[in-house]
Amino acid sequence: MYKSVGIIAEYNPFHTGHLYQTEILRLKGYENISVAMSGSCTQRGEFALFTKFERVKAAIAAGVDLVCEIPYPFSSMSAEGFATAGITALKNIGVEAVSFGSECGDEKIIKNIAEYLLSPLCEERLKSNLSAGMPYPQAREKAIIEEFDYDKSILSASNDILAIEYAKACIKLNWNPKFEVIGRQGANYNDKTLNQKYSSASGIRTAVSNYRFDAAERYIPEKTLDIFRKNIDRGSYFLPDDQSYEKAVIFRLRQMTKADFVSLPDCNEEIAGALENAVIKSCSLAQIYENLPTKRYTRARFNRIILAALLNAKDLPISLPYLRILGMRKGKEHLMSRISENSALPVSHSIKILAEKNDECRKTVLLESRATDCQTAFFKIIGEARKDYTEKFIKI
Repeated sequence: MYKSVGIIAEYNPFHTGHLYQTEILRLKGYENISVAMSGSCTQRGEFALFTKFERVKAAIAAGVDLVCEIPYPFSSMSAEGFATAGITALKNIGVEAVSFGSECGDEKIIKNIAEYLLSPLCEERLKSNLSAGMPYPQAREKAIIEEFDYDKSILSASNDILAIEYAKACIKLNWNPKFEVIGRQGANYNDKTLNQKYSSASGIRTAVSNYRFDAAERYIPEKTLDIFRKNIDRGSYFLPDDQSYEKAVIFRLRQMTKADFVSLPDCNEEIAGALENAVIKSCSLAQIYENLPTKRYTRARFNRIILAALLNAKDLPISLPYLRILGMRKGKEHLMSRISENSALPVSHSIKILAEKNDECRKTVLLESRATDCQTAFFKIIGEARKDYTEKFIKI
C-alpha cells in the first residue's frame, strides 16, 4: 500500500479544486501528502497573488502535510523546466506516488506521449518542423500527431501539458513512482469566468483584480477563507495590472539594449531584437505585447523573459540545488528525518543555512529572495522586505 504522495502546485491561490485533490488522495488511503510549491514567482512568469508563506499556511490548513519550495528561476521556467524541478523535489522528499490534474485523465496516453517525446524519432521530426519555421508548440504538436491518433486538445490543455512533462521528468531521473491522475473538475486552467462549482485560479485572480472579492471567496475553501480575507484586507496581494508595477517594468526595459536582453534566460537574438523594438514603440505593457511576435513565441515565454529582466536574473543555477521546507503539519515531524535520510540534496528550512552549502545554492537563494522582495514591493500596500530571512518556519 502506498502511503506517501506528492503534488506539484502553485496554489495561486489555494481553491476548492485543490481541496478536492487532497480529499481524493485521503480517500485513496494516503497518510502523507507532500507538495513542491512555487515560491514567489509562477510558471507563467508573474509574481504569485500572495506570499509563499501565506499560501503554505492555506495548504496545511486544508490538509497538506508538508510543503517545500520550487524557487526562482525554476518556478518560472518552461513547462519542461518547471516539471523537472518539481519532480526532482518530490523524488528527494521520498514520496511513493505523484498526483496531478489532467484534462484527459488517461495515464497511458500521458506516458506514451512522454516516452515518444524523448525518442530520437520525435527529435528528428521536431527539428524538421522547427526548420520549416513553425513555433515550438506547433512543431511539437505536429510531431506528436504524426505518431498518435489522439485528440489534439490533449496537446494544448494546460494540465495535460504539465502531466506529460512530469512523466518525462520521471523517465529522465530514472524514477518510477505511481501516478495518481485526477480528472480536472470545473473550469479550464485559463478560464477567467466564475460560473462553475470549481473555478480556475485564473478566474479567482481576475475577480481579485476587479475587486470582486465576494465572488472570489465562493471558490476558496472554508478552512482557508480567513487566510484569504486577511491578505486581501491588509493589501498583501499582487496585481499584474497595477500601474506601479507596469511603470517599474517599463522603466527597467527602457534601460536595456538588445545585448542585455540576449543575456537573459530563454531569450535568443530574434526575441531580443523584437523586445528592444517593442519597448521603444510602446507606452504600456499592453502595447509592448501587441508589438511582439506572439504567433511565433508564446506570451508566457515573453512574460518569463520580462520577469528575468526585472529581477536581473542572469547567473542562473543549472538544476534544483536544495530542498527548502517551508512548513508542515504538527505531528508530521517524522517526515523531516525521512527526507534528510532520502535526499541527495541539502535540506533545511533556513535560507541562510542553504546559501552556505555551495555556489549553486547561493545563486538560487539570492534569486528567490530578490523575487520575494520584489513581489512584496508591488503589493497593493507595500509589504516587508527580507521575508525569506525573517519569516518563521510554519507549523500548524
